[in-house]
Amino acid sequence: MNPASLMILAIILLLMVIFTLYKLFSNISFLRARHRDQIRRVKNLKLSRMLEHLGIPFKHYLHRTSELDKERHIWACQSCPHPEECKQLLNGEQVDMGIEEICPNNHRLKNLLEPGE
Repeated sequence: MNPASLMILAIILLLMVIFTLYKLFSNISFLRARHRDQIRRVKNLKLSRMLEHLGIPFKHYLHRTSELDKERHIWACQSCPHPEECKQLLNGEQVDMGIEEICPNNHRLKNLLEPGE
């Protein structure tokens, strides 16, 4: 191989490495932004107050719950069949229903309280 061919090959390899690094860092940036958005959505729902009510630290929830499960929790909270009762429960008011009936996420969130999970 002559020096010109080696130089072209080196440039091509360098460009491939640069492109690969660019794609890697852009994907990481995208995933971080998505994660921050998910955290914001959880905090904006009654879900964050329910975590507090159940005694589950928010950081514990974030680290012990998969992204898919968080999306399920968000959807269930947004589609809550008993929003008024949930509000009353979280405000410390008397409610005619148990938390198991009120919160569609209750059984999933309670699993976070179990040791060894």
